[in-house]
Amino acid sequence: MSIVEIFLVSLGLAADAFAAAVVRGLNMRRVSVMSAVATASVFGGFQGVMPLFGYLAGGMLSAYVARWDNYVAAALLAAIGADMIKNSFDTEADVQGGTASLFAVGFATSVDACAVGVTFAINGTANALFACAVIAVTTFVTSLLGVMLGTRLGERYSRKAERVGGVILICMGVKFLLP
Repeated sequence: MSIVEIFLVSLGLAADAFAAAVVRGLNMRRVSVMSAVATASVFGGFQGVMPLFGYLAGGMLSAYVARWDNYVAAALLAAIGADMIKNSFDTEADVQGGTASLFAVGFATSVDACAVGVTFAINGTANALFACAVIAVTTFVTSLLGVMLGTRLGERYSRKAERVGGVILICMGVKFLLP
């Protein structure tokens, strides 16, 4: 697999994480460097580790992952999205997703990366560690940009943006259930 192909796979895998990072940024009143870096690190970390896990597990895991990955991702994203919508009606000044929510979304958006790792094993990708590193860095950068973009949008649209973010996560979850 060439570097261009690995980068294109990385961008494809990073798309869901980018969308989720925008949603996370919508919940922030101002850009917090620590929160942005934490979000990007979690998303990049999951996206980088999951294909390695899939690669190492190879064919043994592929049947199990293929059977349940979409349902797990859909359930997690829908639950978090519904919670965001509910929280958008709260009177608290600043409702943000917590650490558990961050890790749940990071996992949910990276489940498909595990299947990519299985394809690395099946196709005999010689440098899977390099591919995983490119995936992790690409996702980190796009997620960091997503948080910043979401924060900018959130400053303007506040609670409505949080509701839209919840709907986006639910739609992302539904997308996992579509053929």
